Parts: sequence; C-alpha cells; structure tokens
Amino acid sequence: MFKHGFYRHLDARRALLMATPFCAIFAAQSAHAIDHNPTNLATLRTALNTVNASATNDRIFLPAGTITLDAGRLDNANVSGDLDITKAIGTLEIIGAGQTTTILDGNGLDRVFHINAASSVDISNLTIRNGLATDNGSATGTALGGGILHTGTGVLTLLNVTITQNEAQGQAGANGAVAGGNGSSGSPADGGGLYLAGGGVAISACTISNNTASGGQGGDGAAGANVTGGSIANGNNGGSGGSGAQARGGGLYCAAAGTIAINGSTISGNVAAAGSGGNGGRGGDALANGVTPVIAANGGNGGNGGNGIQASGGGLYVSSGTISLSECCVSGNSATGGAGGTGGQGGDGSAAGSAVTSSGAGGSGGNGGGSGLGGGGGFFLANGSLTIVNTTVSGNTASSGDGGGGGMGGDGLGTMTSPGSGGDGGQAQFAAGGGISASAGTLDISNTTLAFNTAVSGNVGQGGGPGPGGTAASSGANGSSLGGGIGGGIANFGATLTIDSSIVSDNAADSSLDIQGTVTADACVIEVLAGASITAGPNGNLSGDPGLSALAFNGGPTRNHRIASNSIARNTGTNPLSRPTDQRGQPRNDGNGVDVGAFEYTASIDGSGSGGGGDGDGGGCSTDTTTGRYWLLAPLLGLIAIFRRRRLRE
Repeated sequence: MFKHGFYRHLDARRALLMATPFCAIFAAQSAHAIDHNPTNLATLRTALNTVNASATNDRIFLPAGTITLDAGRLDNANVSGDLDITKAIGTLEIIGAGQTTTILDGNGLDRVFHINAASSVDISNLTIRNGLATDNGSATGTALGGGILHTGTGVLTLLNVTITQNEAQGQAGANGAVAGGNGSSGSPADGGGLYLAGGGVAISACTISNNTASGGQGGDGAAGANVTGGSIANGNNGGSGGSGAQARGGGLYCAAAGTIAINGSTISGNVAAAGSGGNGGRGGDALANGVTPVIAANGGNGGNGGNGIQASGGGLYVSSGTISLSECCVSGNSATGGAGGTGGQGGDGSAAGSAVTSSGAGGSGGNGGGSGLGGGGGFFLANGSLTIVNTTVSGNTASSGDGGGGGMGGDGLGTMTSPGSGGDGGQAQFAAGGGISASAGTLDISNTTLAFNTAVSGNVGQGGGPGPGGTAASSGANGSSLGGGIGGGIANFGATLTIDSSIVSDNAADSSLDIQGTVTADACVIEVLAGASITAGPNGNLSGDPGLSALAFNGGPTRNHRIASNSIARNTGTNPLSRPTDQRGQPRNDGNGVDVGAFEYTASIDGSGSGGGGDGDGGGCSTDTTTGRYWLLAPLLGLIAIFRRRRLRE
C-alpha cells in the first residue's frame, strides 16, 4: 500500500475527481439535487443564502450575461461584497451558461468568491473577473485571493472556468507621522487569482490569466525638522523609508495541506510584484540666525530608502500540499522583486553673523534601499510536493527590482559652509529560476518542456551627487550587484529535484542558463549543463539544441513547442509514468520510441506542418474530445506512478 497521506484518506468522491472525466462527476452529483435559477445579483444572493442553510445537494444555474458585485468588504454573511459560500452539508454546483458568456464581475470592489464551506463546491462554465482583495477575509492589510479565497475544508472543483484580471493588493505602509519619523512596512499579497488554504482542489480545462498579486509599498520617511539656533543650529535627520512587502502566487497560491490537481489548463500572464521600499525623508535645514558666536550650522542627513522585498511564483506558489499539473501550459508569467526606495536629500547647512567661528555643512544624502529578489517566474516551490507532467513551461520571467538611488547632499549656504556628500546607491538582488525556483520540498518533472524562460537582475542604485557649491563633498558610491540572473530554466536551492525525459533549453540568465543546483536527471535534453550538479539516471542525458518551434496550438487543450523530425529529442526519451499520450493527447510512442519533452512527434499528424490543429481561441481551455485524448484520466495514473517511484527510492 502507498504510505502517502493522500491515498490513506482517499474517499470515493476524491477518487472520482482525480480519475474520471469531469462531465461524469457533474452528472453524478446532479442526482436528487435542488435547483435554483437566479437572474441577477439580488436573486443570486438569495439562492446562496438558501443553499448555505440547507442540508441538500443544490445546483445554481446562472444565465448568460454579467452579474456585477456591489461594495461591502469584510462582510462574510453574503449581504454585500463578495459571494460567501458557507454550506456545511450536501454539495453545491454553480453552473454558468458558457465560459465566455456567463461573467461574475467583482468590479474592483471586492474578491468574487469567499468559500468557507465544509461541503464540496463545483463551479463550471463561467468567467470570474475584476475581483480585488485588500484583506485576508476578516481583516485588512494582508491580501489573499483576488478572484477566489478558499478557506473551507471541502473539495473545490473548477471546470471550464476563466479566472482573469483579478488582484490581491497588499496595504501600503504609512508615511512617517512626525518630523523625522520612519515609514512603516507594507503588507503582503498572496494569490491574485486564487488563494487555496484548505480542502482538495481539482482544476480542469480552465484559464488562469492576467491576475496580479501586489505587495504593499513601504511608507516614506518624514522630513527632518528645520532648526534655527544661535550657537548650534543642526537640522534634524530625515526618517527612513519602510520596507516593501512580498507578493506570492500571481495566478495561484497553494497553502492547502490536501491534494490539488490541475489538468488541461492554461496559466498565463500572471504577475507577482513585490512592493517597493519607501523613500527616505529629507534632512532638516540648519537656519543660523546671526547671533554670535555661531559655532556650527549643519543640515540634517537624509533618511535611508527602504528595502524592496521578494516576489515569488508569478504563475503558481506552493507552500504546502500535494500539487500535480498535467497537460498544462504555463507561459508569460512574471515574479518581480520590489525596488529599493530612494535616499532622502540632505538638509542645507548655513552660517551667519560677524563672529562665525566654524563652518556649516549641508547634510549627507541618505543611502538607497536594496532591491528584492525575484524567484520562480512560472512556479515557486517553498515546501510540499509539486509534480509536473506533459506540460510546457515557457516564456516566464523572474527579475529582481532596481536598487534605490542615493540621496543628494544638502547645500552649504553663506560664508564658511560646504555642501553635503551624496548617499550610496542600493544593492540589486539576484533573480532565480525564470521558469521554476525551489527552496524545499519535492519537485518531480517528467515529459515536460521548459524553454525560453529568463532570470534577470535589476539595476544597481546610483550614488547621489554632492550638494551644489564647493568642492569638499563627494558623490555616493553606486550600489553593488548580488549575483545577476541565475538559473534561467530552473533554480534549485534545497528541494529534491528529479527530471525525467524532459527538455530544458533556450533559457536565459547571467549564469546557469538552464539549471542551477542539484538535480537527478534521466533521458533529458539539457542544452547548457554549466551550473547544474547532475546525477544521471540509467539512460543518460543529451546536451544540445532540441530545435523547438515557437509556442503555438499544435493540437490538444494547451499550447506547446513542436520538435522537428530531426530533433535530438526524437525517440531518445522514456515514459516513466506510463502515460498513454503527450500534452496534446497524441500517442506517447509512435512505434519508434518516446520523444523527450511534452510534444511527441507523429509523422502522420505533424509532417504536413498543421500540428494537429489547435482550437485557435488563445485561451487554451478546449475540452478536446478527439479520439485518443486521455488527459482527463491522466492525473490519477501519473500520481500512482510517481508514488510507486518514490517508494522504490525509499
């Protein structure tokens, strides 16, 4: 028997979610259900309130058209704001008239769904858009789940659902409240499209696109107070800027301890953007009043800029649970660390009076804040287990923010004064894992293509210039770079990473173009080996260019990269999970062997250049029914094979 907890606790319903076509799931649940047919927001709320209080199996049918939510953040009784689902007994299905025709619109007023149910909830055939979360479901500050916040213990199923243009927006830090006061830090944001905190989740034939998790910016430091004095007239220092806040999971954030299966879906164009550090406050001016003797009149120093913070997982962030992706396309997502704040300008110094005994000076500019790291443009694995099968990971970007510029020195006014020196520029953090970054947990990748991903570092902060006038002051030093872009395809900093029969190529970084870190790889094509510490499997690996075509619909539900008939990936791979088909649903072995990567070349289909035909809608959500497409059955078969393989290792 399997030792993994998922199989110890596998009940009949969850087995169905993993192993059968989703249309059969919905049909089975429909038996003896109570139907509701709302037509607008008011009647939808009435139906949900009835369902939440019932112990029956319920179905809500939504017509074609747009239902726009009203304002009402932090209402968890389904009176206003987001749609609250709290059903404890029975099941609930919410069924739209079509993925592009039934639209639930948050209107930027609140997230669309807050699901805190013990019951299973199935949502199908609709679009969830324009949700905006600025809270965690009960308090403002940290923002969770711009489209859907799932905190319940029941299973959530999404079928033919588009989740788009939603945002989790962390609260900005407050500016310094008093003269010379420091700005406060911003609040984090997780899960621009979905935040999954509990229960099991099954996602099939869905599009999760153009969602954003935005960490709050740090507050600006307050300017120092000006000081007027006789013997001593030193201005106060400016306050430091607050730190920005992290952003994780632009598309999805997975914190659930259970099982999450994502199948035949597109995760694209999502952004995790950490907050920038706040700017330092200006130093206070020294205002000599001419009373004799004037000993000194120095301007206050500018406050330091706040630091930017890390952004992780532009497409998907995993902190817990058992996550599987199959027949998916993860493309064009980005994780961008926060920029450092600019240092404050130094205050002006002065000297005056007929008996001046020493010179005054302008204050020094504050130092710029350092930038935040960008990690995992497509995925970030912080812990738990992530399995990627028959999937394309392409065109994702991890980038760090720019270091903050140093503040300019203050001026020296009057006789016997000199300007202040400029502040130093902030450091630029490194960026890691344009496609995937992993720090802990277990990452298994098989029959997958990771290509054209990028890890790029931001710019260092420029040193501030000296105050005007005089020659004694100097410019601040420019910031330093802490490593550039590392691991354009994959960056592994502590996970157990296994790659089988997969392509890792055409990725870009300053170092370790394709793979950074330790990996066990078998029957793979890895174009650039430098930077990877590889333990090779029994079939060895190939190094070279696999000759990939551009990302396109070549058949099946999601986009992929075709290989040419003469590619080094042809007939040199393996099928470790015994999957019958490739990403497109085409037979995995054409009779001459298995190809490496997500795409299996078949001469009768691909030789004409037609690529098997795509759905052409750009959404990647076709529920393709072409003969031989077993991709709805694949997740269970793949997970069984994975756990068999892990047990053999133990």
